[in-house]
Amino acid sequence: MIKIRFFPQGTELKLQKGGQVRQILKKLNLSPTTALVIKDNHLLTSDLFIKDGEEIEIRLVGSKG
Repeated sequence: MIKIRFFPQGTELKLQKGGQVRQILKKLNLSPTTALVIKDNHLLTSDLFIKDGEEIEIRLVGSKG
């Protein structure tokens, strides 16, 4: 199980299993162009793997024009 914290919303979510960052974003219906994925204060690329038991942050980004 992995734990995900969303910013700036402050909500939390748990997924039953890990996977590549791109797979996790796809499960959450998020685009890699609108979400930054962070673990231990490091920005993750979409090809990295998140293992069970790890925690990540997802920061939603975008222009409001």
